[in-house]
Amino acid sequence: MKKDNLPNNFESLDMSKNNQKIYKEGNMPSPEIASWMEYSWEMQQKTPERIEDAAKFLATMISIALAVFPGIFGKITEFAKFGFLVKLIPIIWILALILAFLVLYPRRYRYSSINANSIKEMTKKITKQKQKLFTISIILFISAFVLFVWFICKL
Repeated sequence: MKKDNLPNNFESLDMSKNNQKIYKEGNMPSPEIASWMEYSWEMQQKTPERIEDAAKFLATMISIALAVFPGIFGKITEFAKFGFLVKLIPIIWILALILAFLVLYPRRYRYSSINANSIKEMTKKITKQKQKLFTISIILFISAFVLFVWFICKL
């Protein structure tokens, strides 16, 4: 049965296992719903790229913080009493920076280029990995920043 011969309320579905087409009865979505469905697919596909852009911004912020840190704490001798805690701030920021760079690091991903489900699953896996690294990086950056502000308030 060709799609051209089907009434409007039939839709074809491709079955990838045995390359047969099956048809199901149903109403076509309205243009508004179809538009939102397309938008949803585009957002899922662009999520890894958006996470990478956010990681670039975070890496820039961490680099700025690391550049400012020695200027503030290097000249203040009052922080000697805090010892290790003051030294912990740049260590945490460097760890956060490494994790932000790992978000951007290209990896080999295995998927079948002719199977849409394989590509979709790999995209989900990539997104999950990048999101996890980025979240940990943000938590480390913010915790070190809070510690940094706390030390400044102790002046």
